[in-house]
Amino acid sequence: MTIAELKQEIENKKTEARSFTNAKDLESAKKAMEELRMLQETLKIEEELEQSEICLLYTSPSPRDCS
Repeated sequence: MTIAELKQEIENKKTEARSFTNAKDLESAKKAMEELRMLQETLKIEEELEQSEICLLYTSPSPRDCS
C-alpha cells in the first residue's frame, strides 16, 4: 500500500469510527479506532522508511573512498 493509499484509508477509517460512535455502536467504534491506530503506525513507519531511502539515495562517496 502506498503512502497516499494509507492516508486515504486513515481518513476512511476516521469517518467509519465517527459513524459508529454517532450510532452508539461502541464495540464497532472501538474496533475501528484500533484499526485506525494500526494504520497510523504503519504510515509513520512507511514515511520514515521513505525518508531514509531518500537520504541514502542522495549520498555520495567521499573522495577518500574513491582512492
